[in-house]
Amino acid sequence: MEITRKRIETNRAYTAGILSVNGKTVAPYTLEYTQCMIPAGTYQVTIVSYPKMEHRRLAIVPEDYDPEDLHPRVIATIRSGNSYRNVMYTPHMVLGERLISGAVINSLKLYIRLFERIEKCVIRGERITLKVTDDGMRESRVARHWTIGEE
Repeated sequence: MEITRKRIETNRAYTAGILSVNGKTVAPYTLEYTQCMIPAGTYQVTIVSYPKMEHRRLAIVPEDYDPEDLHPRVIATIRSGNSYRNVMYTPHMVLGERLISGAVINSLKLYIRLFERIEKCVIRGERITLKVTDDGMRESRVARHWTIGEE
């Protein structure tokens, strides 16, 4: 499975992009906190378990990731959320459909669909690659609704 994240715009607060799987768009709007964004390049995606918190997450790991490694070095995680503020100061990517600049809707629904697809690939032993590109990314301004109260 090949996942592509194409960044489309960036500003001082967040970086937005489009996530596609095997050429088909699965998340029309993704968000990262600009200061913690994943460097452009190729990575692998896997599922990491957190036993203490009793949940599993989609993790972005280095390209040379070994599936037998119990504690892989996680570069970032893919998660659901409402806006870039859900991932401030942390290396995460939020999926969803654009509501307004910097905010998403239907995030959980899209995340669950992607999680289930990746889980099936992991069970089959398929390699899941994530390619992050900055091609065509443009500078944008932070929408006024995110700057209210800032001096």
